[in-house]
Amino acid sequence: VFAGLVTVLVPTGMLIRQLLFAQSIPILRDAHTKEPPKLLLGPDERYHLFLSHIWATGQDQCAVIKRQLQLLLPRIVVFLDVDDLKDIGDLEGYVQATSVMLFFLSRKYFQSRNCLREIRASLDQEKPLVLVHEQQEDKGGGPLSMLKVECHSDEMRSKIFDGRTPITWHRISHYQHLTLTLIATETLRHSPRYGSSKEELVLILPGEANVSELVLPKPLVLWCSAANPGSDGIAQ
Repeated sequence: VFAGLVTVLVPTGMLIRQLLFAQSIPILRDAHTKEPPKLLLGPDERYHLFLSHIWATGQDQCAVIKRQLQLLLPRIVVFLDVDDLKDIGDLEGYVQATSVMLFFLSRKYFQSRNCLREIRASLDQEKPLVLVHEQQEDKGGGPLSMLKVECHSDEMRSKIFDGRTPITWHRISHYQHLTLTLIATETLRHSPRYGSSKEELVLILPGEANVSELVLPKPLVLWCSAANPGSDGIAQ
């Protein structure tokens, strides 16, 4: 009898634990509708996001990005080579089947032959780009100016960086949630559902304030004394 109870109760307990864990995971929502955003793909596309990175200095970070995005956006399909690459000779085909490309900028990214293939395919196919910057030198990153120099092609550097602000990768949980929200927002802004929308997409977590709605009831004037250190006069 005892053995029978164990056989029944253990799986039941595991199921309850999984359900409670799933409920505790926050899911990003559209700030306007308060519903999870709709994830759509274009014709012949299989992936919403492709994580382009060099293994030596970006593999761990991109594994975290994929895992966390799948929690925040349960229906997102993210391409990560260690999970999804079946034929390295068809990298360009995987890029073609992707909606948005993420370039994870870390040391020697622009020196990797396969990363350069992914970059060229992205630019040739005019794929939307999301740039994520690893700034910690002890984690394989460095100043953005240094990483830009590693891109030896002026034309390629211009096409990648002009008009785009890289998202800084963070490890502290609250800052990392912000990083992931920015990545998710940029990905969805280029999707078939939101790309043509005139309304700005704002993603929030449950219980989180919508910053776009935090406005003062009337204009505020700030006076700054010229005697304060670092002040050069009166500012409004």
